[in-house]
Amino acid sequence: MSKIHTHYDNLKVARNAPPEVIRAAYKTLSQKFHPDRNPEKPNATRNFQLINQAYEVLSNSTKRRAHDDWIAVEEAKLQAIHTSQVDVNLFAAVRRRASSAISHSTAFHAWKMRNRESGFHAFPMPRKEWLSLNNLFKCFFWLLLPTLILLIAVAA
Repeated sequence: MSKIHTHYDNLKVARNAPPEVIRAAYKTLSQKFHPDRNPEKPNATRNFQLINQAYEVLSNSTKRRAHDDWIAVEEAKLQAIHTSQVDVNLFAAVRRRASSAISHSTAFHAWKMRNRESGFHAFPMPRKEWLSLNNLFKCFFWLLLPTLILLIAVAA
């Protein structure tokens, strides 16, 4: 994940630096990179402008808060991009693994045969009772549950 370059980086201070530290860093860097002291360096003016701009933002509490909000938004975007790339890579890995593995039906059949040999039955109750419970379950979820949801929605 790439890092966002901020005004804090330009002044080489921490994000939670107090105003005194920001002011001291500004003074040190502005003296070091002042164009009059570095006439032979072509980027001296640009560096000095970046330092001045960073100090202007970080020394004003309103502008600093807005800058911190911008950083939070940009980091959230980068995190979302990184997370989606991880998800895509994870999905591809699972797909590769699944294609090389045995199929679900083959695995289920092997499990069923192994349990049948050991005397285990998937349905411990008689099949007729299981079917009636299954019908009861279907009735609840297909008929009663939507009715209950509708009644709750109307009551609210």
